[in-house]
Amino acid sequence: MKQPTKLFACALFGALLISFIVCSPRNAMAQMVAERITAANADKYLFECPDRMGGIGDWYLSNGVIWAIIDDVSNRNIISASGGTLVDIGLAGRGEQFTQMMPLLNMTRDLIVPFDEIHADTGENSASITVSTTHGLRPERPGLGVLSEEAAKKVSVVTEYRLVAGENFLRLKTTITNNGEKKARIFHVADVIYWGDDTLKPFGASERRLGNAHGTPRGFQHPLLDTESPLTIVKAIGGFTYIAAGGVEGMPPVSYGVCSPTEYAKHKLLWAVNDRLVSAIGAFTGEFNRTLDLWKTPFFGIPPGGQFIYERVMAAGDRNDVASATDALLRLLGKTDGNAGVTGKVEPSDADTSVLIVTEGDELPVTEIRPLREGERAGIARCLLPPGKYVAKISSAQRDPNLKTPQPEPITRNFTVSESGFADFEKVQLPQQSKLAVEVFEGRRHLSARVIIRGTQGTPDPELGTDLLGFTVDGKPAPSTYRANWLLLDGNETAPVRVGLRPGKYIVYATHGFEYSVAQKEVDLSVPGSEAGITLSLERAIDGRGMVSGDFHVHSAPSMDSAVSLEQRVLSFVADGVDVLIATDHDQLTDFAPIVSGMNLSDRITSIVGVEATSMLQARPTPFTIGHYNAWPLRYNPSLPRHGMPPDEGVRPRDLFDRLRQVADGDSLVQVNHGRSGTPDGEASYFNALGTDFKKPLAYNPSKALTDSPNSLLLAANANGTRDIDFDAMELLNGSSYSDYLLLRADWFSLLNQGYLKTGTANSDTHTKANVGGYPRNYIMLDDPEAERADAKQLVAQIKKHKIVGTTGPVIKLNVNAQAGIGDTITVNDQNVNLNIKVLAAPWVPLDEVRVFANGVRIETFKTGPQTNVVRLDRSVPIPLEKDAWLVAEATTSNRTKSQIPEPPGGLYNIVAPDFVPLAFTNPIFVDADGNGRYDPPGVPSVVEASEPPWRVKASIVATFLATAFVIGYIRRKRAGA
Repeated sequence: MKQPTKLFACALFGALLISFIVCSPRNAMAQMVAERITAANADKYLFECPDRMGGIGDWYLSNGVIWAIIDDVSNRNIISASGGTLVDIGLAGRGEQFTQMMPLLNMTRDLIVPFDEIHADTGENSASITVSTTHGLRPERPGLGVLSEEAAKKVSVVTEYRLVAGENFLRLKTTITNNGEKKARIFHVADVIYWGDDTLKPFGASERRLGNAHGTPRGFQHPLLDTESPLTIVKAIGGFTYIAAGGVEGMPPVSYGVCSPTEYAKHKLLWAVNDRLVSAIGAFTGEFNRTLDLWKTPFFGIPPGGQFIYERVMAAGDRNDVASATDALLRLLGKTDGNAGVTGKVEPSDADTSVLIVTEGDELPVTEIRPLREGERAGIARCLLPPGKYVAKISSAQRDPNLKTPQPEPITRNFTVSESGFADFEKVQLPQQSKLAVEVFEGRRHLSARVIIRGTQGTPDPELGTDLLGFTVDGKPAPSTYRANWLLLDGNETAPVRVGLRPGKYIVYATHGFEYSVAQKEVDLSVPGSEAGITLSLERAIDGRGMVSGDFHVHSAPSMDSAVSLEQRVLSFVADGVDVLIATDHDQLTDFAPIVSGMNLSDRITSIVGVEATSMLQARPTPFTIGHYNAWPLRYNPSLPRHGMPPDEGVRPRDLFDRLRQVADGDSLVQVNHGRSGTPDGEASYFNALGTDFKKPLAYNPSKALTDSPNSLLLAANANGTRDIDFDAMELLNGSSYSDYLLLRADWFSLLNQGYLKTGTANSDTHTKANVGGYPRNYIMLDDPEAERADAKQLVAQIKKHKIVGTTGPVIKLNVNAQAGIGDTITVNDQNVNLNIKVLAAPWVPLDEVRVFANGVRIETFKTGPQTNVVRLDRSVPIPLEKDAWLVAEATTSNRTKSQIPEPPGGLYNIVAPDFVPLAFTNPIFVDADGNGRYDPPGVPSVVEASEPPWRVKASIVATFLATAFVIGYIRRKRAGA
């Protein structure tokens, strides 16, 4: 077939866009808006929703059908080294689930598009925001695809974001001009769309053959992308007609899709890589029809005085499925006129169902439908399709009678779509479920609880909340946001909570955290359609007066890598008995207080506004980034970008500390998160990379003094006198990572020995429902032994005074001479002190031993009592001290030698706390043994319990062949450490 001319392609694109009008009369007359957001118009333009990033100073665009926000060119955040990017897009009057889209040239992040001009235009039928470069491109560092400094200066980029009256898609047009006298080696122009981890999942679709172009259709199943392997990079690239992603259930209904009608009219596919985190999709500047054409790319480019124009659209749908986006994309591409497709009915209509549409025979994925579960259209699957033969694959949750597989096998229906009219696949009757009804009590009152359901006698564990997409990378399933085998009860129930399950036999457990017992009952639901009701009663095991439990590292929907709704996140912490929740979403301030109040839970949980400052850009000032830091309490402002989060990229920790404290709501606290990583180039890890040398990261050495290199880098002050060492707390235990705890404990001991008294904490870093909230958690000791609540001011004060026990179950009470408790300093007249240790644990928490450390050296080890006892150890130990010392206690299971990590103990404990090991540690008691009236740190002797990194520190390996892949790689490394 003869290739269409450019003129014909443009005409076709224009005709398709004009014909695609999807609006009500009211929306057609809506005012076109394109202007900067100010304090005067913020209330008018800023639609409050968890994922919104834009705010005052950014730029708002709307046509009454959809709205979008372009961040100001002065911004740099999350994954973009420059502003002028799309940070929000949604349907009018609704929220959104978008994170960010940024430009990518030559498949490398090291060739930055530094937009520095932005302006808005508004007409009668359209509105636009245009961003441009005035000083060329910026090479960040040499590499494949990176232009020289001189050549980069001669290239200008202009991107226009335009909305036309009545359309439910955003038009994007990027024009790249070569103002130089030599060919500009620009071979690929693309967008990186950051969907987020465990959130929206990209769906890629393509014809197997389109003219002479070969596509790689993948749907939700994507190959591995390894940035250090050229072979996997080549395999990961595919040609796509469009990509799309449906929103996460429980969030504002929306979907997104990207295609290029101009490229499609020229018989060109868009070339992309897709991952659980990002999609990078764009067009080559030369003739590129198959993966083997990669060899041609060095010869592509823009001639002197020439231009390359890349046009594409971002459509927004109104449901949390792919089909609501592909309905728009297929019309834009001219593959349907909107009058043909498929419709079908699924019964029962309230079933959680996903319908995957593939072509018959070669099974090329086309779209995915998520039928509504309530209302008049409940259970109806409907979408637009081109003429052809198809197969509908219907998956549902917890209905498959086959007990050998935890996931149901899909039901299939074949159908044919003609030129006009909707095919109707016959009604699908799903297998019948059984019903479980649960109530949890403490005494005679309902108790909030996590109710865990385990299959028994051949019945698999249920997977409640699975997204049914079958999303895989390299054949391995990716997590679903809400997938877990438990229910969450808030304690306000007036009737049993019901859940549908696959017929079978189950054991049901109830837990309310570390201070309570665990109850369990067996239930037989083997007969389809049967229903059983059970009541579970819990008893308090540990007296919680005089302390409150808190988790200082918590993520929810505002984080770019979480889609858990604010309501579900609050519920998860109330269910597991956590008293204080610190909101620490990535680079976005979150206020849970209105949610807590609206759920009538203000008497059970305290929420505090905070943030996780997430350094991710590997740029010249910070080639290995600077790690992640939590700060709280902070001032929440819904009108500012990211709700008031200050910029955090490209600066040293000391400067970031100053910025965070400037937006504090009273006295604040800064915590270093997951300061060590299992890999030497993990950019999320503060102690792994103190230096800014491109050749290698300079790691903290716990056996050296702070004044020795490279540790001395922590002591250099900025103009305000702030140093990189001037944080308040450090997260010793993040989630279930015991190995990282040992590394960080060595760093902590080293700092304590040198008089840098940082509070040690333990936090969940929870992102999905399967990450149990408050596992681990902190117990903050209060001055009032009868107190059960504390406000933010009191908590910050107690944490800074080191009055904390970090734990995955046990509670340690510690004092010296019955006078000084955890965090206190005591002066003694005798060099022998009595250390009083009491260790408590609920009967479901196993323990083996308790250890005592003095100045980082283990001096005592005690075996604990029977697991049936709540009090596992209660004794007074004489400790001889020749000089001032700090004392710490630790309770855990045996880890027989220093090099061995304890295995999870199994049994009831790991049913309640999957993958965890029982562990608790205190913060220090400081003893002035020489009687001079102050605590004098001992310095840096060899620390017996220190653990060196399990790898030699070496240079970070950065893939240069495909920086799109690098984006995915470094975000994955971040996620693994977060």
